[in-house]
Amino acid sequence: DEGLRALAGGIPLVRVRVTGLGSGPFDPGGLGWVVPTFIAAVWLVSWASRLIRRATTRPGGGSPRP
Repeated sequence: DEGLRALAGGIPLVRVRVTGLGSGPFDPGGLGWVVPTFIAAVWLVSWASRLIRRATTRPGGGSPRP
């Protein structure tokens, strides 16, 4: 600590200690990102497939382009 203070001179230093990435009352195991990410991926694939389907159909509801 003293050596670091000497190197930093007058620059204020802040020590950050990580106690657990993403863990807390909502996410005690650290895997709370899995379900929202899965739901977002399913929604994105569904949205993209509808967009592609809409782009490959003829105006007026005809059959898909060759």
